[in-house]
Amino acid sequence: MAEPKNDLASESDLLLQRIADLRSLESEKRREPISSARFHELAEAVTAKAREIMYGARDEERSGNDAEPATTSIDDVEDESDTAATAGLQG
Repeated sequence: MAEPKNDLASESDLLLQRIADLRSLESEKRREPISSARFHELAEAVTAKAREIMYGARDEERSGNDAEPATTSIDDVEDESDTAATAGLQG
């Protein structure tokens, strides 16, 4: 079973990636002729991505609520994971 703090770090990474994807989709949509077929396709994709962000944020909040209070941040957890992965490759 994964630790809540590791779940939280993974969910945070995924949330940030989804936000970047949303920005990309919205930027692409802005370059399309208004109300063109492609514009509407992208608008649907933007809506779907926004929903993913909303539900992902909810999941991240739940993981945060399940995690024990700590002195480490999500970035610290990721740094620990990176260090452990690097050590595993060397060992």
